[in-house]
Amino acid sequence: MQSPIIIALDGLAKEQVIDIVEKTHDLVWGYKVHELLIREGFGIIKELKPYGKVFVDLKFHDIPTTVEREVSAIISLDADLVSVHAQGGTKMLESAMRN
Repeated sequence: MQSPIIIALDGLAKEQVIDIVEKTHDLVWGYKVHELLIREGFGIIKELKPYGKVFVDLKFHDIPTTVEREVSAIISLDADLVSVHAQGGTKMLESAMRN
């Protein structure tokens, strides 16, 4: 059975992040990034992928077309899970799911 655990990596220095993922990658589903992604850039997704799955927690919320493009862009960077703010409504959520 795959682990249901996702470790949040925000608020940590990159050196701390690498130390944590090296020690935990066999125990967890993957890792959540938000502030870390903003601080380190989108390349952090590729850096984390060898250690597990990556959950990009940016809580997209905009018009449906924009959210569809945002989710598509994040998926193209190899993210495994993306958060979308449900308050955006059904059309926005459906647009995000087209990816």
